[in-house]
Amino acid sequence: MWLWDSRTHQFITSNALKKCKASFVHLLKLHQELFILGIEAPDRIFKDFTNHYYNCTPNEFGYNSGSVIKKIDKEIILIKQMMDDPEKIILHPKIHPFLIPILNTSLKAIIFEFGVLSHYIADLHQPLHTDGKDRFVDEETVHKIMEADTRLHLKDFELKFRKKRKRIKKPLTYFEEQIYKINKNYDIIIENYFLKKGKVKPDRWKRTFPIVEYCLSKAAQNVANVFLDFEDSTKIFKKQIHHAKLIKKISCAIDPTTYYEIRKFPTGTISIRKI
Repeated sequence: MWLWDSRTHQFITSNALKKCKASFVHLLKLHQELFILGIEAPDRIFKDFTNHYYNCTPNEFGYNSGSVIKKIDKEIILIKQMMDDPEKIILHPKIHPFLIPILNTSLKAIIFEFGVLSHYIADLHQPLHTDGKDRFVDEETVHKIMEADTRLHLKDFELKFRKKRKRIKKPLTYFEEQIYKINKNYDIIIENYFLKKGKVKPDRWKRTFPIVEYCLSKAAQNVANVFLDFEDSTKIFKKQIHHAKLIKKISCAIDPTTYYEIRKFPTGTISIRKI
């Protein structure tokens, strides 16, 4: 399974955040490293290949393999559960064990999960994630070269957005419609790329660039659309946000070459002193 590289995912999501409210972006920046980790986690940590695609062409048994549409819906439900109980750390039931001590506040957990959600939304908009060998048996070469071409030309893309975002009320229905629209580009990309088994055409990218730019734009638009429903709700993390900012402020004030002691007084006052 060939996948959008983490650079492509970060490019899509960074463009999506340009359409989001500044307060939401600032919240994600409180633990930016965990947001980026969430973007990368499905590939690099979870090794989750089933949930990256959905084959619009049924296999020989009449089954559409792949679960990316359902996965997006499950991620949205999980984040809503986190919002419903902001004092509680809620993690995915199959979270990798080493992440548990890292995601040790509810704010860290939800910021990480926003990154994960953006990853799966982006994957749904990769045309070669919308079908596989049941559609074209020799797609593997096209798949990996097209994604490599995309990474090589990230700086050339100018993503286009609608003026207004839309709220997605029925994610399963909406993203099923989206993936079939993206799938219309599958055969065109195969035709643009495939020369013979293991070989691609030299002029492939010139003809495919507009298609990829369109798909990246749709991906970023839909990441921004999904985030819209959560932007105002993040106010419920007011206390956690305050603590995160305070910890960052203390961290910046501490000299890493000096020893300190922390004292907590009966009044609740906490002092940090050099020793």
